[in-house]
Amino acid sequence: MKDFAATARALHERAILVDLHVDCIIQQRLFGYDVGARHECDPRPQWGSLPFDLLRAGVQRFAGGRRPLFYHADVPRMIDAGYTLVGFGLHYWPWQSERGWDEIQRQLDYFDELVERDSRLIRAGEPADVRAALGLGKLAAFVGLEGVHGLGAGGSARANDRRLRRLETLFQRGARYVTLAHFYKNDAAVHGFGVRADQRTGLSPFGRDVVAAMNDIGLVVDLAHVGEQCALDACYASRAPVMVTHTGLRGFEPTRTDKYVTRNITDELLVEVARRGGVVGMIMCPPFIGGTIDGSVDDVVAQIRYGTRLLDEHRLRGDRCFAIGSDFDGWIPDLPRELDDVCDTPRLTEAMLRGGLDEQHVERIWGENFLACWQQALDAAQGEAAVISA
Repeated sequence: MKDFAATARALHERAILVDLHVDCIIQQRLFGYDVGARHECDPRPQWGSLPFDLLRAGVQRFAGGRRPLFYHADVPRMIDAGYTLVGFGLHYWPWQSERGWDEIQRQLDYFDELVERDSRLIRAGEPADVRAALGLGKLAAFVGLEGVHGLGAGGSARANDRRLRRLETLFQRGARYVTLAHFYKNDAAVHGFGVRADQRTGLSPFGRDVVAAMNDIGLVVDLAHVGEQCALDACYASRAPVMVTHTGLRGFEPTRTDKYVTRNITDELLVEVARRGGVVGMIMCPPFIGGTIDGSVDDVVAQIRYGTRLLDEHRLRGDRCFAIGSDFDGWIPDLPRELDDVCDTPRLTEAMLRGGLDEQHVERIWGENFLACWQQALDAAQGEAAVISA
């Protein structure tokens, strides 16, 4: 009988491991969580983070979550897990204002400080940096903005021009993707999960300008959280691959009617993302993956297998589409039962192997699929620059 655990450990040692979405920085902004230090999930409330620890304790008691909300990841534990690249999320409360842009700048300042003081980290500006990090035994990192509302206030042509220029600032400061919407609509896009979720409204004219500007810069368009029609419009508008950094697949369980299922992407959107060379990052949150707080990494594997078969039926090479976007520390209700934190991700690899995915397919899911998507987005931006300069 094959030793899947040993094979998974060996794969982790040689493969590029990418996590598209980890939310440690928001914990730092809320209560001083040091992303560069090792953290243990201490069940005893601490004075410095007492309100948040009490909240976690309440979720654990009343909802049954073992590892709710945060304390899932930090730099030392991601290195222990064999990570090669991490995408840190940047956030602001769900309304548009100049205060939002100011807060995003502070989070970027923290990212700068983190990379400068921690020799284990390197900035990831392009896929070559990630491959270099693997050879050096270091962790590459970039950031992604969750929601166009984080670009600041709109309301006029001048404000829109200013926000489009801020996309370039984000890129220069280490961002490599922007999620069009988060938990509330903005004047570019609408959200598909949460209060007043909207699956029918399409991408706004300003949203199309945002997509075009991101294509020109080399920022990858992220459709996580985005309403269905809006996400499809973004696919059609983009001349570079798009991605969904952290999600599940709605078509895997078509009879589900719970509130969480609308957070997942439809088969139609999955096909359109794959058709354009994009990737879909699988989230490590049981309510989204299986509809219950008590979930397994096997549920994640089952969704990947479903999506792979669907794309193969459309002649789209399903093994080239999927990636990992855990949403660790993203205030999710719980993790799959096999995972206590990021250090346990080899168990996900083991589950993928045990579930019938071959080693090459698993390596693509963990890193190579995203790197190919990212390189295409950068190439598309360089092509546009060449046309403009000519």
